[in-house]
Amino acid sequence: MNQNITILTFLGLIPIMISCHSVTNISGTYTTRNRLHTFSINTDSTFNYFYMKVGSNADIYSSGKWSSISRSRIVLNSNIVNNIIPLDIEVIPSSNINTIIYVELMIPGKDEKDYYCFPCFDVKKDKWFTSKPFFTPDRGSHCYESTLKENELFYKVQKKPFVFERQGPLRKYYIIDTEHKMINTNVGDIIHVKINVPDSLFSYRLFNSQKIKINGRKIVFKDNENNNKKKKLYIQ
Repeated sequence: MNQNITILTFLGLIPIMISCHSVTNISGTYTTRNRLHTFSINTDSTFNYFYMKVGSNADIYSSGKWSSISRSRIVLNSNIVNNIIPLDIEVIPSSNINTIIYVELMIPGKDEKDYYCFPCFDVKKDKWFTSKPFFTPDRGSHCYESTLKENELFYKVQKKPFVFERQGPLRKYYIIDTEHKMINTNVGDIIHVKINVPDSLFSYRLFNSQKIKINGRKIVFKDNENNNKKKKLYIQ
């Protein structure tokens, strides 16, 4: 009887021993061959990520928690769960011919003139349009007229300078979305929009249940910000 209990107890400890063994083995600092990507997998179940973006003056970083889901995979979750910017909107009834929208862009410690804020009117993913063709607001805070009765507002905040990609003449920008906010207005009302933008969000990468494969002393992850290309990082 006692021997059976001992055997069962030992068998019950095997998964724990395997789990602990796998956690110990993967801790360390991993980098790509060109050392642009770096993952630090820490023994306290935290991670740090760094990406030196070529042609950019804003490197990408992240930090958060990791957990093992099998002997060959871990999952990452960033400390920041999303980078959606909240909107503070005040609607003031008015009898103007057109709706006037005042956008106040507030970025503590930064020059607001280094940022554009584009109003959007199409909620389809990866597709958006400004209030009129070729509309480009002044940098920073600005105002514009709209002939629409606004039911929903959201914006894209774009940071200068742009990034030159090595693969071609394509110019990519640092862009962050605001929340979509439903409002009740009439044509001619005055709308005051306040947008508080933490500048650090432009350089923060979100990992939301991102799975990473463990292969010996190498880790592999799909870079969803670069067409899901596989990145291989080797322990230093």
